[in-house]
Amino acid sequence: MQNYFFVALAVLAFIYFLFVRIIPAIRHNVYGKNVNFIDPIELDKMFSDEKELLVIDIRSESEFYNLFGHIDHAINLPYNKFVLRFNEISDNLTDFKDVSIVIVGLQEEKNIYKAYNLLKEKGLEKIFILNKGMSGWLRAQLPTVERNVKKI
Repeated sequence: MQNYFFVALAVLAFIYFLFVRIIPAIRHNVYGKNVNFIDPIELDKMFSDEKELLVIDIRSESEFYNLFGHIDHAINLPYNKFVLRFNEISDNLTDFKDVSIVIVGLQEEKNIYKAYNLLKEKGLEKIFILNKGMSGWLRAQLPTVERNVKKI
């Protein structure tokens, strides 16, 4: 009976390792080719340097305002709304050529790469994806706006 327990435990550990480490790394290599990533500590430094910066969080509104909160000064534009808005304003994006734009989402979410590529296709140069998403920001123990707090 103990052998079954250890076998089951080993299988669960392997599955966990597969889904937490291996699959995200594969996705990162497949979708993340030719993508500029920014580490959470570097992004935090950009806030303190007061550079022109736009942080777009493409998570759903419930994820943005609940769970673990969000990065201060980030705007919430869920991916579906991002695409809709992008089509409306894409011709006016030349005003953002000198602004650094950081896209935030959940770790290795496909939509992050899609949003990144849409902005790149319009000729914007200073575009980044937050490396490891919000989970990377939280692991670096960087501040978030408290959950359930909506800015007015």
